[in-house]
Amino acid sequence: MPQVYIVIIKALPVILLILLGIFLRRTGLIKKTTVDDLKKIVVNIALPSTLFLTFAGTIFQSNYLWIFVCVFAVCLLMLFAGIGFRKVLSPDNKFYPALFAGFEAGMMGYALFTSFFGAENTYKFAIIDVGQVVFVFFVLVAFLQSQSGEKTSVSKLAKGFILSPIILSIILGILVGSTGLFAAVSPYPITGAFTDTLRLLGSMTQPLICIVICY
Repeated sequence: MPQVYIVIIKALPVILLILLGIFLRRTGLIKKTTVDDLKKIVVNIALPSTLFLTFAGTIFQSNYLWIFVCVFAVCLLMLFAGIGFRKVLSPDNKFYPALFAGFEAGMMGYALFTSFFGAENTYKFAIIDVGQVVFVFFVLVAFLQSQSGEKTSVSKLAKGFILSPIILSIILGILVGSTGLFAAVSPYPITGAFTDTLRLLGSMTQPLICIVICY
């Protein structure tokens, strides 16, 4: 089978979910407030469940730190590039540089990556995402707030970072995975039930993201 057909077949579920989101909006079958609530479920429950299981089942390696640093550096470099491009392309838009920095991992990247490469490879995308998440919380948010005239501080940014469900799930996942705790307790039935629950919650991520984005 030609490669292009394989790609189309793998992308078909995402395309159908996108069409479903458009259908729900045009028919008014669900309200925008409902979609806003679904987004909260994705960000606070479904995606964190996926990230926790992803990192808990991954043996953390020290060389991953270089990936975190490199991705963070690239995002920072792109922000400065955006500042330069703004002077030429959009001098009146003070938020323009933010368009160059970071990438949409949480609300679309994981859904697309999983569709093409399978859930067993999600950890590879998650490892790349860590550096970007740190950049967003500590640099991009500070930049946006400064452009909006809001006062910000390192302590406020750090608090938002630590209390983020996505960050908490990543940190906890790394801790229980790298210490061997997750592997040690996995054989027990009660632990298996807990893991299955998180897996079921995580399985909602892809369809809900596609519906929310395309609504």
